[in-house]
Amino acid sequence: MNILYLHGLNGSLKPKKRNILEAYGTVFAPSIDYQNNPNAILWLYDSYKNKENSPFGKSSGLFFKSQRDSGQLRY
Repeated sequence: MNILYLHGLNGSLKPKKRNILEAYGTVFAPSIDYQNNPNAILWLYDSYKNKENSPFGKSSGLFFKSQRDSGQLRY
């Protein structure tokens, strides 16, 4: 399984959490600059839309996941 970890504002995937997630699959954890990139969510969508991923996230990352899952993510 591919795991797409979406960190929160000014966050990152910490090694301890990465180790836990890696027990379940390959982890992708892009660095996301939510504050300085107004297109961060669209960039994430474009970068990962054609990959089989199981997204995980917190705060801003979880917001993106909920938008995608609800179909509210639009261009």
